[in-house]
Amino acid sequence: MDEYAARPDAEWFLEQVPAAWDETRFLRGHPGSEATIARQRDDVWFVGSITAGGQRTVETSLPFLQASQEATLVRDAGDDDLRREPVAVGPTDPLSVTVPENGGFVLYCP
Repeated sequence: MDEYAARPDAEWFLEQVPAAWDETRFLRGHPGSEATIARQRDDVWFVGSITAGGQRTVETSLPFLQASQEATLVRDAGDDDLRREPVAVGPTDPLSVTVPENGGFVLYCP
């Protein structure tokens, strides 16, 4: 519990995550290097990405979204730190996130 208390953005995100899903989609990935998936519960989408190796920019499309909207991005900010920030996303706009070495991100689209 101390680990979560030290990372309130991670704790906030985990409180949003449901126990069961209506749909899961593979968005992109390469074995041993990267995986990005999207999961849906009701009308809410969650996107998660994890990488292995050096810093990179992960770019993926979100065609399952019904319209453009504001979402919340929680991403690795380096040095064992997380950053939570609002982002505009939509079905025709690619999401582009720079992640540090062995990093990742999650996206909450209510």
